[in-house]
Amino acid sequence: MKPDKNIDVKGVFRKLGTLLLNFILLYGAFRIIIALGEKLQLPIIYYIGTTVYMVALAGLIIAFYILNGYSFDKPKVMPEDLPADWTTAQKQEYLDKLAAGREKGKKLLYVLLPMVVTVAISYIELWLFS
Repeated sequence: MKPDKNIDVKGVFRKLGTLLLNFILLYGAFRIIIALGEKLQLPIIYYIGTTVYMVALAGLIIAFYILNGYSFDKPKVMPEDLPADWTTAQKQEYLDKLAAGREKGKKLLYVLLPMVVTVAISYIELWLFS
């Protein structure tokens, strides 16, 4: 299999840059919450901050699941797969809505993936250095 010669290199680096920037911002915010709780000797700041972070992460995962058509994979829905009693306009409207949701889900991944990596790094850090 030959590699694709029509790869948008600038687009790939733009996406990676966005992911890296979001990771830096989210990880920094998470570490500030932890440091603030330790510095002020108020563990309630840590507990509230991490709870809000985890609830936001769970909400984003649920939103991604809903936007992606109630699945985590990318099954291609064809008009023949839709109910037979739907008109052609209804089928096209559903397919357009599904495609728009998937596009929103792709954009949501730019926040969701850095959040998941931040939580993973935090747990690895707790496991190795505590």
